[in-house]
Amino acid sequence: GAPQQAADIAAFLAVQGAPSPEALPEAVADGGKLFGNLGCIACHSTPQSKVGNDFNRVPLHHVSAKWQPAALKAYLLDPHKFSPGSKMPKTPLSEKEAGELASYLMSFPKEVHAAAPVGDVSRGGQLFATVGCIQCHAGAPGTATGLAKLESWDAGCLAADAAKQGKAPSFGFTDSQRDALRAVAREGLRCVEQDSALEFAQRAVTELRCVACHQLDARQSVWSSVTEEANILGALKGGPTQANPHGPRYTTSIPQLSWLGEKLQPAWSARLIAGGVSEKPRPYVFGRMPAFPAYADALAKGLSHWHGFGEQTASLSAQNLAFAAEGAKLLGDQGGFACTVCHDLGKQPATAPFEAPAVNLAWASKRLRLSYYQRWLANPQRLDPETKMPRYSDSKDRTQLRSVFDGDAVKQFDAIRQYLTTLSE
Repeated sequence: GAPQQAADIAAFLAVQGAPSPEALPEAVADGGKLFGNLGCIACHSTPQSKVGNDFNRVPLHHVSAKWQPAALKAYLLDPHKFSPGSKMPKTPLSEKEAGELASYLMSFPKEVHAAAPVGDVSRGGQLFATVGCIQCHAGAPGTATGLAKLESWDAGCLAADAAKQGKAPSFGFTDSQRDALRAVAREGLRCVEQDSALEFAQRAVTELRCVACHQLDARQSVWSSVTEEANILGALKGGPTQANPHGPRYTTSIPQLSWLGEKLQPAWSARLIAGGVSEKPRPYVFGRMPAFPAYADALAKGLSHWHGFGEQTASLSAQNLAFAAEGAKLLGDQGGFACTVCHDLGKQPATAPFEAPAVNLAWASKRLRLSYYQRWLANPQRLDPETKMPRYSDSKDRTQLRSVFDGDAVKQFDAIRQYLTTLSE
């Protein structure tokens, strides 16, 4: 029967590969801290969760029964190596951190199941080759039938009853899902290629759980809602102080998603989402932007359309080097706006970032749209009421620095823009 066949295939798969070393019990506590401080806890619930699968988080109580420690560590380091379209992102982790996380996850209590049949490796190997496993999974060359050659979309895996299903696998389709697949058969596969970037982005933001970490309009992030649970796992040590303003700057001040499409240049967004930015624009945030390379280009384009922008928009490109020289002066704290108190400037560290650490300004020309830069400098609080960035100009576009361009805020901000374009990442 099916239970015995499943046990045989499982026995066959279990003997593939090399034996896995055990998880390290001493790494469990550090792995738990990483789980809470990297944002894993925003997408996944823990045994300590008061409500269980609250906030629609993915439970992990099955992990210790499903994974071998070494395999879990390898998966955490690069999920897309095993499944390129996986919604599990690739988070920048060191080997040590991946091992600690794996040890923590393997410490979850195992699920208790009823006794299953004892599998037979030999029978499992035969079943793996004959019941269709190899048509989707790595192994011997598959012999799957092309969709265009299917004679019936009411039998096999699309059948509603066991008689018509035959030896085909059961995917647990609902009636509405079967109807949708049959509609694809009638219209042809071209219909699934007709997609708008905006609709793709709206779906992807939900499916990839972007709001787990980022606030979106009035929707608070899940991470901000489970801080009590994260605190149980322990805080990471470090943080800027007056005595050591350039020490580890660990915060969870995650940027909002609300205006991302109007703020960032699509090429930068795509690079960031794909995991192509090797250094962190916000080193003071311990959480790390995970990578979704299979979604990056379409998502970046869709986020732009979401906010009414196209893929090609004006960057902060320079035009006047004389202006740029004035802009360099305006960034400093001697006769300028003192931007360098909070912002790093290339390799030059901020002078006192412990109260309001901010993005390294060397990234600005690659990241920001020109229109957003201009509106942000004119009135930061209008775009983000919670920002610690002060407003330097009045309602008449004048600043108090009258020694440069006679206090003309538009010219001063443009000079800063042109200087920023001379900096390198």
